Amino acid sequence: MSESGINQPLEELPYVAHRLSLFQARDLISAKRQGDRTVELVLKWQAVAESLPKIRQSIGSTLEPVVGKGDSVTWKISNRPKFDAIKETIEANEKELASLESAIEELNSFAVSDYLVELYDRRTALGGSERKLRTALSAEAQVAISRHSGKSAEDALASDTRYNRRKTTFEAQTSTAKKALAAVNERIKRIDDILSSVGC
Repeated sequence: MSESGINQPLEELPYVAHRLSLFQARDLISAKRQGDRTVELVLKWQAVAESLPKIRQSIGSTLEPVVGKGDSVTWKISNRPKFDAIKETIEANEKELASLESAIEELNSFAVSDYLVELYDRRTALGGSERKLRTALSAEAQVAISRHSGKSAEDALASDTRYNRRKTTFEAQTSTAKKALAAVNERIKRIDDILSSVGC
């Protein structure tokens, strides 16, 4: 069970396991994903989780045993400044760990296979696709106008069956690309907001 009390150990969540497995892989995709901010989140959580037991253990160096009646042993603080500093560090790390775990759990609920580096590539590709469609339609319009040299540009385009058929197709493709781009941007923002909230 994790520090935040979820039933499944955090390292077994698909979001975490998938990212930690990247470091056992040798392919280019895994290598590219290793530098992703979503992986940074998992590594940061792992580092804080592993450091906490050691920090907690160090508090023993600020205590000394006191033998009481009947040989009972109690403990008293022998170094108050050091004790307070360690306690403060423990509390800060516990708070950070809880925030990191919360972020991982939230991302595990909807973005197990999402890597920002790949979403950025997808966004670039979709943006490029829309520009290509506009360029292609513009070229088609010029061809249509040249086919009807005796007409005004507006009349030539209005009467050219081939151009209007292509225009309908391009408009549908552009609309699809715009919707896909909006969906990718929304997903990037949601993931980015969660990562930024924990300093990743």
